[in-house]
Amino acid sequence: MSDITIGAQQLLHALLANTLATLLLLAIISGIGVLVYAQYKKDDFDLRSLVVDPKTKQPSVHQLGQFTALIISSWGFVVLVLHDKLTEVYFTTYMGIWAGANTLDRFLRTREGGDERVPDEEDHH
Repeated sequence: MSDITIGAQQLLHALLANTLATLLLLAIISGIGVLVYAQYKKDDFDLRSLVVDPKTKQPSVHQLGQFTALIISSWGFVVLVLHDKLTEVYFTTYMGIWAGANTLDRFLRTREGGDERVPDEEDHH
């Protein structure tokens, strides 16, 4: 057998042995598929909005940081769940950091006098 066949068999065995990992993999693949479909469909969705400031339409360190932190922290969260290491402290810290970051961002935008939402075309009517 070739190395690719052996690797595929090992992956299949691992996925069958761990239902949660299989479901997570399917969810990730499905999520990526939905994003790609929405990107190429003729509507207002644009994947660049994940890393671009909605007001200036320029790349945003804050947006990119939020997106990167979401991916890394969610991966860590899943690893903890898969290894039965998730405790109340980890969960509370995880949720507190995300809620705190969004609250701090909202506070700073309000303090600067900026409106946190981008007006839609409907707002102009």
